Amino acid sequence: MSTREVLGPVYTASDVVKTKAGLRPNWLVDEQQPYAPSNFYGKSKIMSEFISESHAHSAVIRLTTCYTDYDHPAGNWVVSLIRAAVQGKPVSLTRGGEQFRDPLHVDDLGSLMELIHEKKAFGKSITPAAAGRT
Repeated sequence: MSTREVLGPVYTASDVVKTKAGLRPNWLVDEQQPYAPSNFYGKSKIMSEFISESHAHSAVIRLTTCYTDYDHPAGNWVVSLIRAAVQGKPVSLTRGGEQFRDPLHVDDLGSLMELIHEKKAFGKSITPAAAGRT
C-alpha cells in the first residue's frame, strides 16, 4: 500500500473548474503522473514503492481516502457526512467545500487486492480512480 502523497500537490487553481455541482478537474490523475512528493511521508512511500517493485510478485496500490461503514474512535468523515445529510443536519466541509476527493470503500479495496492476486497483475502501480485529487 502506498499513498497519493507520492504525487505531491497535483492540481493548481487553473486545473480545476467550478460548476454548480462543485469543483471538477480538467483531467484525471493516472499511473503516468510524475512523482513530486512535498513531504517526508510521500518521499518515504516512494522509497517503499521502489523496494516493493524490485520483488517479482508485488503490486503497488496508491490510496486516497479510504472509509468503512462503521464508526471508528478516530472518526470517519465520510460516514459522518452521510449521517448528517440523512438526518437533515448541516453538513460542514473544510475549505468551504472547495475541494474534491475520491473516497474508496474498504470493500472495494479488498476486491482490488483479490483481483490483483487472482489475475497475477504483479509489477503494476495502481492509482484507484483519480487518487490524489484534493
